[in-house]
Amino acid sequence: MAQEPDAQVPDESNQPSSTSTTVLSPEQLEEYYKLRNEPSAADIFLAAVLGLTEYQFDARAAARLDYASYVLEFAQDQGYGPLRTLSLLSIANNLLQACVQGCSFVDAEATLKTQLIALCSPKPGLDTERFSPQQVARIGAFFARTFFRHYRLYAYCFSQEQDLTEYSAELLVETPLVPSFSGALPEVEWHAQLEQRQAEEVAAKQAAEEAEQARQEAERSERAAQEKAEAEAARQAELARKPATLEEAIERMVAIRLDQEKAVLAAEYRSKEGVLLQKITELEARAGPPLQAEPSGKKK
Repeated sequence: MAQEPDAQVPDESNQPSSTSTTVLSPEQLEEYYKLRNEPSAADIFLAAVLGLTEYQFDARAAARLDYASYVLEFAQDQGYGPLRTLSLLSIANNLLQACVQGCSFVDAEATLKTQLIALCSPKPGLDTERFSPQQVARIGAFFARTFFRHYRLYAYCFSQEQDLTEYSAELLVETPLVPSFSGALPEVEWHAQLEQRQAEEVAAKQAAEEAEQARQEAERSERAAQEKAEAEAARQAELARKPATLEEAIERMVAIRLDQEKAVLAAEYRSKEGVLLQKITELEARAGPPLQAEPSGKKK
């Protein structure tokens, strides 16, 4: 493709080589686009690939990372395939390198123009390293409103040393208060105190369990006595009711008779139990204290 008549030929001594250098692989480019929804993750990935891991602290690394991000974003917006995107990124990298090497604004423009003309084709194909004239025009407009608009800032950033300011600060750190050892116990006493505390805890727990069991038992006994009293009251009320038929009258007389016999038997049992307990007490008193077993090993 012939060069335009009014095109300026840059000084070859200040211009970097126009040979493109691939800085990303198609697989890395695809992974980066997948991470675009998470900007911080995308920045970390791209910085690792480009070797700009200090971008959070170094202004030059941050500028390079932002510059590459803008170029890749433009390529994605234009619908470029992987090969065309990497070709554009190589052109952008060569252009930035020209600025880093100290090229003038005019030489940098000529560098971009030379590379775009070399890669311009009327029929570049679906996804190749070449660009159509329309694509070249849009690429030129992109660099004009981004890179060349801030060319002097880029040149200053990469030609002047970055000021580094260091700060130091004294921080108050709280430390735990160490208790005095005057009240410390010997290890033996401490273990004894610990065992006593554990025993007290076990005893308290056992007492609480026993108290709870006694309370539940009392509640059950009270509930059973109440139910028995209610049943007896209902039974007495039923017996006091005037019978309606002869069968009911007979059944009631039998029930009354059974109650009377039960009362008599219960009284007899109680009296006999009292007599037996008294006899047992008298026998134990006459028998004297129980004999103690002789220790083993003695012979008579």
